[in-house]
Amino acid sequence: MNEDPCDAWRSAAQRAAQQLRACSAAPAPALAPRGEADGKTLEERKVAALEAIAEAARLWTQLNKLDEESVEEDEDGEDE
Repeated sequence: MNEDPCDAWRSAAQRAAQQLRACSAAPAPALAPRGEADGKTLEERKVAALEAIAEAARLWTQLNKLDEESVEEDEDGEDE
């Protein structure tokens, strides 16, 4: 993964926010990628939003785990 973790989290959060907005009762074609807004039911948009939220949560967990590991390594280095 060559992406900066902050950029990855920001992108996932933006996708999740867009998907949540797309779950409104009215279609939100300006927020959806081209061709995806047409023909999707409310339930399909809800599923897409939940998937985006789940991906953001996975990224958040992964980034926090990496931060905790780096803090532990720093603390171990200070003890020596």
